Amino acid sequence: KYLDPTVDQVAVVNSLSSYGLATGLLLGVMIDPPRNDAYSLQAFLGSAGGITAGVLLRDKLEVSRKRTLWLDVGAASGAAATWVLLYPLIADSGSNNDEQAAGGISVLTMAGGVVTAYLLTRGMDDAGDDGDDKAAPQALLGRTADGRWTLGSPMLSPVAPPPGRRGLGFQLQLAAGTF
Repeated sequence: KYLDPTVDQVAVVNSLSSYGLATGLLLGVMIDPPRNDAYSLQAFLGSAGGITAGVLLRDKLEVSRKRTLWLDVGAASGAAATWVLLYPLIADSGSNNDEQAAGGISVLTMAGGVVTAYLLTRGMDDAGDDGDDKAAPQALLGRTADGRWTLGSPMLSPVAPPPGRRGLGFQLQLAAGTF
């Protein structure tokens, strides 16, 4: 059992290793004075810590692969929020203090994003997946044949160009349903 993980368990380990890597890199931003060689060590230690945490917690966390994707979106949004919303307000060109502060705060907002996503997706895995429903098309928001709305995982899909034009386009389904 331990050497044969489920898809959901692999997703948990993958996500936690990514969070560890991001944490290591963001903590590397806080090093004063900045050292390029420290980023490699921080990235290694962070991802190793994340993998270790993922392996130890994978049996305790009942999280589907779809829900894990939403946790990853929360983590990325939380980490990016500091750099998009706060950093422009505190940026200075005279020192590295602004980057160091933003790096530390970004670790906290990344964790806050994961916790927020975890709380917002609490019922996602118990939505009655009994296999009898005809699945909705792949989209951010989907409606199943029995009328339930669910959060999904959107994917880019190729779109053929109009007749007489060359090239290739992509679309992202925001909402789809089965009626």
